[in-house]
Amino acid sequence: MPLQKQFSGLPDLLGLYTGGAVQLDLNPELTGTIDMLPFIEPPRIAHVDGTGGVAASNLIQRGVTVPPGELWLVRTVGVQSVVIPVANTGRINMGFQTDAVAVAVPFGPPSVLNASSGGFATHGYIFPDPFVARPGWQIGMFWVGRTGATNFFVHVDVYYHRVKI
Repeated sequence: MPLQKQFSGLPDLLGLYTGGAVQLDLNPELTGTIDMLPFIEPPRIAHVDGTGGVAASNLIQRGVTVPPGELWLVRTVGVQSVVIPVANTGRINMGFQTDAVAVAVPFGPPSVLNASSGGFATHGYIFPDPFVARPGWQIGMFWVGRTGATNFFVHVDVYYHRVKI
């Protein structure tokens, strides 16, 4: 099969965008490797502060968005609240939300129930292999089982390697 379209760079080579990989007429024995190290930058931290919403939600309520032209290889995501006010409880979850899906996809189960006893709500994930986040995706927190009406601050940290595409 002949080349279906011209390469547009690393995203096509890796088959990262919808439409699939570029189809080439290749010898079945042809193999190769791609050295990704030149594309990967040193680790970074994205930090955002702000209110985390007052209701349980299936949307990212506080987080960061991957900019155009970048992939993020996410290693760790964490969230911590300020002291939870009286008459408020909640369970925090961390996840991602794509630009095409209006529902946050959790990285795993939510935190334990955090009650209004002067404590903090905290939660986080460490990925054994990097989680690949595409341009336009949001990474952050959302409440599960939230009670109370006080909108209080949360801090979200995302530890990642940036790949320019």
